[in-house]
Amino acid sequence: MKECRKCGLEKALPEFSIRRSAKDGLMSICRKCNAAKTKAYAQANREKVKAYSAIWRSENKEKTSKYQRDRRINNLDEAREKDRVRYRDNRESVRARQKEYYQRNRGYLLGCAAAYRRENAKSCKENMAAYYIKNRERLRGGHRKYYLANKDKFLGYSRARAAARSPGFLRARAIDTAKRRAKIKRAIPAWFDAAECAKLYEIAGCITRETGIKHEVDHIVPINSEVVCGLHWHGNMRVISKADNASKGNRHWPDMP
Repeated sequence: MKECRKCGLEKALPEFSIRRSAKDGLMSICRKCNAAKTKAYAQANREKVKAYSAIWRSENKEKTSKYQRDRRINNLDEAREKDRVRYRDNRESVRARQKEYYQRNRGYLLGCAAAYRRENAKSCKENMAAYYIKNRERLRGGHRKYYLANKDKFLGYSRARAAARSPGFLRARAIDTAKRRAKIKRAIPAWFDAAECAKLYEIAGCITRETGIKHEVDHIVPINSEVVCGLHWHGNMRVISKADNASKGNRHWPDMP
């Protein structure tokens, strides 16, 4: 047992911090009193302590980083909750610091992200697909908003690509278009109703104009597929978004075996 010179209480030896220069190798005041003394000094000399701490951290970067990393790993849930609270209470300043850090270390961060994606390609792809499905409408709205704000730039890209297309590409595209027209012609049944089909194309145009999202007429059972051959009539047609039509492909249809 040892008596604390600050509070006057007798306490067990583990309650005192080590001081090698003392005769018994321990401080004269207990840990609790020492902590209160240190806190009071720090509050009274805030700028001085802050400057000293900054110098010490700069001179002991590896030691400080390892300590902080180990402490975070050992208290991960607590650290994440503190991060959430700090971000919620200081959103603007935190985002400003993050942006500044990213701009200062952009090349390094992009390299790390690319390396991680290469090493974890499968899990990254699965996570991106799950995130897109969960936030589909919000992401599409954001994409549409960005497109409208930068429409001239996107149109410029399209015109540049069109101008750069070779005569061979244009010939191949014309051949593919002719083949599709021929397949549609062969897939038209006797009960084909041109008026009903025209209504579907009109509906697609109206939805596109009202929502700003491109809609198209899709063949439910594909007519241009190596797997199946559908028919070109209004019973096998529907109006869906261009993105859904592009992702559907020509190998899938409802109730397929």
